[in-house]
Amino acid sequence: MLKSHLLAACLAVVAGVANADEAVTRTAQPGQPARREARSQLSQKLADLRARLAEDPRVKEAKAAVERAERAVEEKIARDPAIAEAMKAERATRDAATKAEQTAAEAHPRVQEQRRALAAAEARADELALQRRLEGVKAEHLRQEALTKPEHRELRSKADFHPHAPEAIKADPRLAAARKALDEANAAVEAKMKQLPEYQARELARKAFDDAVRGSQAAKNAAAARRTLDEKIAADERVVAQAAKVKAAAEAQAAHRKTIVALEKKVRDVAGEVAAKDPRVAEAAKAVAAARDRVQKTVEERSAAETKAREAARKAWREKFADVVAENPEAKTLMTEIRGLEERLRQLRDQMGELRRPVSQVK
Repeated sequence: MLKSHLLAACLAVVAGVANADEAVTRTAQPGQPARREARSQLSQKLADLRARLAEDPRVKEAKAAVERAERAVEEKIARDPAIAEAMKAERATRDAATKAEQTAAEAHPRVQEQRRALAAAEARADELALQRRLEGVKAEHLRQEALTKPEHRELRSKADFHPHAPEAIKADPRLAAARKALDEANAAVEAKMKQLPEYQARELARKAFDDAVRGSQAAKNAAAARRTLDEKIAADERVVAQAAKVKAAAEAQAAHRKTIVALEKKVRDVAGEVAAKDPRVAEAAKAVAAARDRVQKTVEERSAAETKAREAARKAWREKFADVVAENPEAKTLMTEIRGLEERLRQLRDQMGELRRPVSQVK
C-alpha cells in the first residue's frame, strides 16, 4: 500500500470516519469532540505532507511531463484537419436543426397566434413607458411651480446659503476668521510647493473653516429652511396627486412586464411543442446526434497516439509520487495512525448497524 496509493487511501479513510462519526452524533457518546479534533489534525498532516512531496524534483518533473502530454492532446484536437472538418459538419447540422425548429414553429397557427399577442403586448409596453415618462415630467413641472410660489420666497432665500459668499462671511465673525486663516494657508502653500510645513497648517485651517461652516447659524437656518420647504412642496395637493399618478404608471408598467414575460414563455413552449412533433425536426435531431458521434470518433482516432502518451505520463506521475511517498518516514508514521482510524471506522459502522436494526416485539 505504501508504494501504490498510500495518500489516496489515507484520505479515503479519514473521509469515511468523518461520515460515519457524523451519522452517530445523535447518540452523544463521550469523546466525540476529541475524535473530531484528532481527525482534523490527521487530515491537516496529510494535506501538508502531500504538498511537500509534490515539491520533490522527481514528482515535479513527472507532473511537467503530464502537462506537456495534455497540451499535445489539446493541440492535436485544435489543429487536426479531419477533426476540424468533423466539427464543422457538426456545427452545420446543429444550425440546420435550429432552422428546422424555427421553420416548423413559425409556420404553425398556434405559434403565430401567440406571437401576435406578444407583439400587441410589447406595443402596449411602449405606450406605458411613454405614459410613465410624461407623468414624471408633469410631476417635476408641478414641483418647480410649487417651489416658486410667492409664499415660499422667504424660505427659498433662507435655504440659499453659500459659506464662501462675501455677505455670509461678513455676517459671521467666526466664519470670517476661519476663511481668513484658510486664505493665508493657501497662499503659503502656493508659495512653497516643496517640503511644506505650511501644508499641515492649510489642512488644519481647512478643517477649522469646515467646522465653522457646520457651526454657522446661517448654515443651520438654511438647512432648516430646506427641510421646511421640502415638507411644504411634498404636501402640495397638486404635487401629491401627480406623485400618485407617477407611482400608478410605474406599477402598471411593472405589471405589464410580467404579462410580457408570461407571453414570451408561452411562445417558447408552444413553439417547442410544435417543433417536437414535426418529422423534419426529428430528422434534423438525428443528424445532429450522428454528427456528434462522428466528431467523438474522429477525435479518438486522430488523437489516439497523443492520448496514449498522456495516459502513460499520468501513470508515470502516479508511480513516481508513490515511490516518493514510500521513501518518506513521516508517511509510515501516518499509516500507523490511519490503521487506528480504520479500526475506529469499523466500530462506528457496527454501531450504525445496531441503530438501524428494527426493535423486535415480544409477544
